[in-house]
Amino acid sequence: MLVLLALISVADLLIRPGHPVTFDGHIHMTTMNQFAQSLADGEFPVTWSNNFANFGLPLPLFAHQLPAYLGAVLILLGASTETAYTVLVTFSLIGATILFYVFFRKYANQLVSLTATGIATFFPYRALNIYTRGALPEIMSTLFLPIVFLSIWNLQHKKYHLALGLLFMSTLGIALTHPMMLLIFFIPLSLYFLSGLDKRTALKQVVIAASSVGLALLAASYYLLPLFLEMKYFYQANIQSSIVNDGFLSLTQLYSTQWFYTFTHPGPRGNFIKLGLFELSIFIASLIVLFLSQVDPIKKYVKKKALPELKTWIAMSVMSLLLLLPVTKLLYTLPLVDKIQYPWRFLNVLQFLLPGLFVMLTQAVPKLQNKIVLVTLLALVLWLRVPEFYGKNYIVQPESDYAFTTANLHSLNMNPVWTGNSEEYPTKEVQAEIIEGTGTLEISTAKNASREYQIDSETEIRMIDYTFYFPGWNVFVDGNPVEIEYQDTRYRGLITYRVPAGKHTLSVIYSPTRIRLLSGVLSGLGLFIFGLLSIVTKKKKLLL
Repeated sequence: MLVLLALISVADLLIRPGHPVTFDGHIHMTTMNQFAQSLADGEFPVTWSNNFANFGLPLPLFAHQLPAYLGAVLILLGASTETAYTVLVTFSLIGATILFYVFFRKYANQLVSLTATGIATFFPYRALNIYTRGALPEIMSTLFLPIVFLSIWNLQHKKYHLALGLLFMSTLGIALTHPMMLLIFFIPLSLYFLSGLDKRTALKQVVIAASSVGLALLAASYYLLPLFLEMKYFYQANIQSSIVNDGFLSLTQLYSTQWFYTFTHPGPRGNFIKLGLFELSIFIASLIVLFLSQVDPIKKYVKKKALPELKTWIAMSVMSLLLLLPVTKLLYTLPLVDKIQYPWRFLNVLQFLLPGLFVMLTQAVPKLQNKIVLVTLLALVLWLRVPEFYGKNYIVQPESDYAFTTANLHSLNMNPVWTGNSEEYPTKEVQAEIIEGTGTLEISTAKNASREYQIDSETEIRMIDYTFYFPGWNVFVDGNPVEIEYQDTRYRGLITYRVPAGKHTLSVIYSPTRIRLLSGVLSGLGLFIFGLLSIVTKKKKLLL
């Protein structure tokens, strides 16, 4: 039933060829293809994308790691880029659906958990992510959301070793899938964690949670540190972050049942972001039950032991809902919070919190566990929501569209500050040329992040490698480093260098910078310490 629910939600992708036109789907597909090209050249980890934005960019520096690597592996195994994308979306949705159910079963019976999972599966924002936004990283991030909550649940039930592993794995998974979701998921999660602290074991719980999260972030250093520290080289770093009013939801968007085929864009279907009437009704019903739980004759229908959990899930939902609304705009001026970009991203956590709140509501009011009520509600959700899970303007693109692009699909803001618009440069079919002096050039090898040339000239020459310069690129003449020039207005941002007369072997190599080397060491250290801690805690029963 769970797999069937997930497959129904993604069925339109599976039965139609190609992919629907979305805002970001083609970007993620291109990124996967670029990673596949690098891996095919024997490069790991992937650090450069030579066929992206005309003359290459350090796309892997800011690309979502897990979607890119997993998609690249599928492509290398023979899948088309579009198929690889569809497979990742499908398995992410199936996995998240199953994991949602696994968590809900910690609190409720099968039918309640199935109904809650159905509500989560056909959450409006999920349809938007699949068929309008093409938000593969956000879709994949929901795989780790229930695992984070499961880790805290195990911590509350003194299953410390399991909690340690689950929290480490889920935090690392979120960091490498969509780092922004760390903040969005962990804001409400902090309330869930605090609500389950036991006075006798609070220190142990805090130490385990802090250790797991800290080591996971350390293990993700190879990606997170360069992402933050080398972002200064891009135009994006000079743009002051600000949250615009359009990023917040209006009150109408909290309950609207209207769907749009076209709304703001001729390509993808209507980009109308909303919460949903079912979901808002669950929230309002929970508030009513909580406020009337001590009032006659309502209180006889309410199970008092279930109220603490209901309060916790209401608090998490309130926090996330408020962050969707303009009343919290001031909070988005705080460091880190201002990086969220769009407050409506909190819908990604609410697709789990509100179905979870439904579970807690049924536990607080056992009468709601009536089988007829639950089956009717699930049927109603399917009847009204399934027709809205479809794509618009399906197209089949050739692999060449993903293998090379003249544009920076992540926007011009992600261009290095010393370059211009990559689309305004002429496209070249050769990797290098002699631009000053005379001589002969033979390209021995031309890989994604390294090339080797043979030069024979009677005079000094000036060479160009049609590659956008970025820290890490080095040029060697017969093994000796030479200076790179990349600020010549005639060849803006491109690698140029001078070579003395004679026969020479030239090597142009993209190597890790000090920041990336340090980041790799820190990642290895994080994995090592976690492995060591995991072994010790298993043997010593976590005697802190």
